[in-house]
Amino acid sequence: CTATIVILCIGDTHNLINYVSFINYLSYGVTIAGLLYYRWKKPKLVRPIK
Repeated sequence: CTATIVILCIGDTHNLINYVSFINYLSYGVTIAGLLYYRWKKPKLVRPIK
């Protein structure tokens, strides 16, 4: 939150958009990797959606 305020005060919103997009796609990648890991390591685990 503090970094966002500092970047907004400087006025370079393009960098802010790049940083937020990177964090967003990184979280998507970690989520997908975790799902694939559990599918591979624990195939018998009960899941609500298959």
